Amino acid sequence: MKLFVKEATFLGPGITFMVVYIWGKKNAQQQINLVNLIHIKGSSLPLILMVSSWFLRQKTLKSDLMGVIAGHLYFYLEEIYPRLNGGQKILSNEKSLRKLLML
Repeated sequence: MKLFVKEATFLGPGITFMVVYIWGKKNAQQQINLVNLIHIKGSSLPLILMVSSWFLRQKTLKSDLMGVIAGHLYFYLEEIYPRLNGGQKILSNEKSLRKLLML
């Protein structure tokens, strides 16, 4: 990861955003109350958190974006691809995972 982002020595924010992105995708219609002022849907939570991170000038924005990309890839491979490919999950099948990674 440090190859892509210099600040990636600690990947906690990226992993957190991956989990938030997956939760937002699975609970897209869930209403969230932020600071008792703003009501948003679960699907927009990662975007709102990234905008607030940028607004507060935190240095984790690149790591957050990498977490969203990793979460999107995981969600696609676990939820969407099996629906399109007859139920075959790539991440749970070692042979398919090796083929995907070309090992």
